[in-house]
Amino acid sequence: MGSKAPEHVLPILLEVIAKQISLKEMEKKFQVVKQVAYVCKAFAVGVGAVDFKEAERRFPLHTKKELLEKFAGGVRRGQTSIPALDRHIKRALEWKNKERRLQAKEDLHAFRSKPLMEPFVDWTEVAHENTSAEVKIINDDMRFLSKMQTEKLPISLAIFDFPYDFSHDGHAYDNEPFPESDVVEGLHNLKDVSSAPLWTVAGFCSVDMLPSIRSAFREVCNVGQELLTWCKPNVTNPGGPLLVSATKFCVLGYYSETGQREMAHNNFDPTDPRHNFQLFNAVMQKYQHPGGGVLCPYQKPHALYSWLVNEFSPDGACILDGFSGSGTGVIPCVKANQNCLVVEINTKCAKGIATRLLTDIGGTLARETPKRKQKASQGSPPSNLSGDAKFVENELGVDGDTDTTARVAQIAGEGATVVSGPSSVQKTASGHMLRLLNMLPDRPVSSHLFPVSRFPCLFLTLFPTLDPRLRRNLQPRLFPLPQMITRLLEPRHEPRIGQNHGWRQEGAQTKGGR
Repeated sequence: MGSKAPEHVLPILLEVIAKQISLKEMEKKFQVVKQVAYVCKAFAVGVGAVDFKEAERRFPLHTKKELLEKFAGGVRRGQTSIPALDRHIKRALEWKNKERRLQAKEDLHAFRSKPLMEPFVDWTEVAHENTSAEVKIINDDMRFLSKMQTEKLPISLAIFDFPYDFSHDGHAYDNEPFPESDVVEGLHNLKDVSSAPLWTVAGFCSVDMLPSIRSAFREVCNVGQELLTWCKPNVTNPGGPLLVSATKFCVLGYYSETGQREMAHNNFDPTDPRHNFQLFNAVMQKYQHPGGGVLCPYQKPHALYSWLVNEFSPDGACILDGFSGSGTGVIPCVKANQNCLVVEINTKCAKGIATRLLTDIGGTLARETPKRKQKASQGSPPSNLSGDAKFVENELGVDGDTDTTARVAQIAGEGATVVSGPSSVQKTASGHMLRLLNMLPDRPVSSHLFPVSRFPCLFLTLFPTLDPRLRRNLQPRLFPLPQMITRLLEPRHEPRIGQNHGWRQEGAQTKGGR
């Protein structure tokens, strides 16, 4: 049973001394006091308070004496738990959560950023190398953007990295995910601020938030939406029985005043691939704030934002980076010479973005640019074995016939191009073939066998240039590469018109001689 508090015992004793109640009545009142004390203790434990005084401070409406005395009957009957009291505790917790959410919204509405590092409180030019753009940072809630930015802007693309939780420094942590109503409110603010006749919004979200995000986009984006999957191939397995989470969803929503989808919603060329997935490595070296620690743990790669900016925003338009976080979305805007409006509610992140734009654009590009592995020669012969070719460029291109990727090598000095792919095969000199063979990683031309079955595209490239006799003798499996090189380097005399019979005769004699 609960202990008797002095403030509850003294009034009863004074009544006894004044002979207002008998000793038997005193005993009954003491019994009620003990039962109420037990109820108070159970309530404090149920709401997670240290003691009943803290519970009274946090739940003033649910800790009134006349209200708790109603639950003392359960203690009198000897119950180990009181169902009515349990329901009362549940109602108190629900009330507190609702009050906390309302208070957080009021605080967020009144929350204003502390002075940012000048001059980003207004439009300011940010330059890097030969590119530049104007940037403005608003340290406030995206849901109130139209009140902060009264001047309309030609926003053609908005990028939202929706938070998993709705909280900020100095306020209670909220375990509830970002609600759909707030997403709709943010989209309406974008619609109010943008003066462009059509725009695109890209919203990153988790798989749990995907249904609510798509539902919110459906309400505002009147000409449809698409789902993009960002795949992170460099994510490693941390161990354990579960699959590795290496994907992130991005909902693309489209709006147009005409109510119809326009070609101007994107900048894709007719030959560009338009897959609904994109491969970009996750950021492993995140930006470190000068004050210490990672600025934003959810930093996205620069290349991903750059792809969105280049493909979904026309030249001369403005880009909105809402829920900016680390501010990575501003950097591709600067590189594309497009102005960017940044909205970030967290003051630390807003100041960090300003510092990053002034000091770390080059550092970000350097950290996220993949470093090419330098191939050690280790005594292997130089790549220009033919003696007349110099390798200039090696890149990935798109084969127009089959829409597949083919490797292209440009040979300097002779202007010939070798394409290793299923089409566009060109006949080139033997030195060009040697150059192409030497592109194989860690396979020196002079000392390895050529597994045709593993490199069928190279086989198709070599086949038109081989001597017909060599074609007939070329096996589909392994062929000694040095012997093939010897045959390639042998001078070949093309027959003149009218001399085909003699050429075939010579071929027949050679074959017969074997």
